Amino acid sequence: MQQTQTLPFSGAKSDAADAVMLANILRLDADSHRPIPEDTDLARAIKVLARAQQDAVWARTALGDQIRSVLKDYYRPPWPRSMR
Repeated sequence: MQQTQTLPFSGAKSDAADAVMLANILRLDADSHRPIPEDTDLARAIKVLARAQQDAVWARTALGDQIRSVLKDYYRPPWPRSMR
């Protein structure tokens, strides 16, 4: 089987160019690529746990920011900021 060069390679990185290249590869050589398999139950469970962990991290960060803001307001020094 002879392989032909269908796309020139450029060293420049671009999301738009990458998307066009991938679309062309699938359009021109779809037979030589296997379909992406469905996620297993384990993979779906891992996705759910990873999302829950990320949500917990975001919530923890938001709470820390809120606490910091409240404490800054409560313990505001009596002198102007320029005198520090």
